[in-house]
Amino acid sequence: MKIRAGFVSNSSSSSFVINKANLNYEQIDQILNHIDVAGDEAWRIREDYARIFGDTCMDNFDMDKFLRDIGVKDEYVTWGS
Repeated sequence: MKIRAGFVSNSSSSSFVINKANLNYEQIDQILNHIDVAGDEAWRIREDYARIFGDTCMDNFDMDKFLRDIGVKDEYVTWGS
């Protein structure tokens, strides 16, 4: 498992998974609607019954900061590349 500690600029790809059990309804809504909330389109967000998945080919948007700003704890996010 690879955990990303901070934002890496000009990365070619990045991804994350968050268990919904670690989020409140408002956080889930904000992540799923991050384009409207933060004005960014770089991340593709998907979900299943238990998790939220995000991935991007260009991570010019600081999703790590966005998740912290909406109150998601770092230990709830599993980053991959």
